Amino acid sequence: MNLLSCAPRRSLRALYVVLKSTRRWRLTKQVNLHVSRGGNAACCIGLTFCLLTGCQQQEPIRAYHVAKRAQAPRPNHPGATVPQGQPGRMLAAMIPHDEKTWFFKVLGPDKPVADIDQAFRQLVGSVRFKTQAGEPTWTLPKGWEQKPASAIRFATLEVPTGDKTPPLEVTVIPLTTGQGDVREYQLANINRWRGQLSLAPITLDQLDDESETIKAGDVQAVVVNLHGVAGAIDRMQVRASSSPSSPTAQADAIRYEAPEQWQKLPSGGMRKAAFRVGEKDQQAEVTVIDLAVAAGDLLPNVNRWRGQVKLEPVSQKELEATLEPIEGTGWRGHFVELQAPEGSEPRETILGVITMAAGRAWFVKLQAGHQLAEQEKERFLNFARSLQFGQGSVEKRGP
Repeated sequence: MNLLSCAPRRSLRALYVVLKSTRRWRLTKQVNLHVSRGGNAACCIGLTFCLLTGCQQQEPIRAYHVAKRAQAPRPNHPGATVPQGQPGRMLAAMIPHDEKTWFFKVLGPDKPVADIDQAFRQLVGSVRFKTQAGEPTWTLPKGWEQKPASAIRFATLEVPTGDKTPPLEVTVIPLTTGQGDVREYQLANINRWRGQLSLAPITLDQLDDESETIKAGDVQAVVVNLHGVAGAIDRMQVRASSSPSSPTAQADAIRYEAPEQWQKLPSGGMRKAAFRVGEKDQQAEVTVIDLAVAAGDLLPNVNRWRGQVKLEPVSQKELEATLEPIEGTGWRGHFVELQAPEGSEPRETILGVITMAAGRAWFVKLQAGHQLAEQEKERFLNFARSLQFGQGSVEKRGP
């Protein structure tokens, strides 16, 4: 006979509730609670009393307070070395090879990153794909140290800064190249990076002006040098990179006198000034862009512009015949006018100025329909001559 078959159903239900609320429940629940009418309830009550009381005094319940584990502070977005809301700079390169694009990128405080601009370009230019696995090799700049691969990183290159700032990190990450147009893919990545520095996105037409190409063996790397404000609070806004109060803007800002007819556009990153010219269906942009001195060679830049208006490249000797001297306050440069061939659609003209000033290479450019370019040529040249580089951000309006 089962031990608890003797107890009435109502008594057993009350006993079940009591047992379940005690620490003896684990033992008691193993008893077969088969319920039947009638029987010797005393047997059941005695057994229950033993189970509940046991032979020892029941231990009191103790409460413990456990300290919550402290969480490590999360780094500021987009990088731990750039405090949110402070000026930052990014150097980044995209190198296509087979079905992958290799991304070389460093983000950090403005000055330390600006100081390694030349070394970064040398690194990108040294990349070669010689292994059967399609993996890149490169020559490390002096003082740089390569760390092992981790997660999706193929490599991390540690760059000493020479001061109290933590070392910079150049990350090398391969990703499968997106489907579709390569330039659209490049544009999407550049706009993503611009957003990390609170810079406005650019259009496909602006891609050539906002980036540059560096030969890396048999391929062309697309390189950008961006500076703005860390945090990406609103990627559609141009933040302190174009503000006169920003230390970054003050370091490489410009003075100029712009025609009243030109409409000022947002600036940021490499674009130090921009204007919309023309009216209605005949419009174009004038831009002022700075790059590292190494990017200022005349021949490759003029040939790049020639390609944009469907002209064949020229040799160094032929180049000399296309250049005109131009100068402004504290600088001398070269002016070039490039007209697309007769019958080209659309038939466009590029007016361009290239000069070296304030430790940078400067590019002033207007690309427009032939008629509009001819109309704006005199204003363009006067604007270019008015430029003063590294003098603080000042704008004047002229006739």
